[in-house]
Amino acid sequence: MLLIVCSLIVYIALPSIFVTEQGQAKFHPQRVAFGNRVRELREAGGLSQEQLADLAGIHRTYMSSVERGQRNLGIDNILAIAKALGVSPARLFEQS
Repeated sequence: MLLIVCSLIVYIALPSIFVTEQGQAKFHPQRVAFGNRVRELREAGGLSQEQLADLAGIHRTYMSSVERGQRNLGIDNILAIAKALGVSPARLFEQS
């Protein structure tokens, strides 16, 4: 007789947060800075998050999490966001 036991493990990932040795949550400052820069350029261009997401071919909730600094973006998404904003990718990394 063979008994197979399955268990469901739920894992919630918070990619922009890490926990210090003291147990305090910290945000990845570079992701937050990148997200702030995207928001700044989007607002300067008069775009909503949804409009920018559509132009970049990215889901609107993903764009929201980018601006909040919760995403570790890949190069494809960085390039898509820069193109949608009409700026060079390097401008996304400039400090305001």
